[in-house]
Amino acid sequence: AGMGIWVNGAGTTTNPALVTNNVVTGGTDCLKLTSGYYTVSFNQLAGSGFKISVDPTTRVTYAGNTIDWSSGHKGVAISGTVLQDTTWSTASNLGQPYVVTGNVTVNAGVKLTIEPGTVVKFDLNRTLYVYGELNAQGTSSAPIYFTSIRDDSSETGGDTNGDGALTQPSAGDWNYVY
Repeated sequence: AGMGIWVNGAGTTTNPALVTNNVVTGGTDCLKLTSGYYTVSFNQLAGSGFKISVDPTTRVTYAGNTIDWSSGHKGVAISGTVLQDTTWSTASNLGQPYVVTGNVTVNAGVKLTIEPGTVVKFDLNRTLYVYGELNAQGTSSAPIYFTSIRDDSSETGGDTNGDGALTQPSAGDWNYVY
């Protein structure tokens, strides 16, 4: 009952590391990718925790994966430091919320762009620190949400923490965007 696969520092922009044809079930987290460039394809992921966990320097493309979002945590866990210009979007996140599970810091001179329609949920007492630039401009038809992992509303991705109605969001669940 732990991490399924953890890959760190693999691949390049022109030759991403392939994470393909794996079956990971059970345990708390299925796939953790850090500090690299990856193509994740044709994997089967199911477990009681997060199916995918990344840090902000990781670049991932997905194709043909079967992911069981019906149990455990929904969304892609993210924590760490943004070291280069980065974009968060529903397209680059499998249509799931980003879940800030550890504080995220945007370094000076770096821009984090969050595209319209993206949901960012924060685990308890987590913060987004911005020392560079944050470009988050939602629209009336595709707002950007910053909310608690306990927020189960349909417009924010539903029951991300996988506990049904046991927890409800409240002011102070997460810290702030600084």
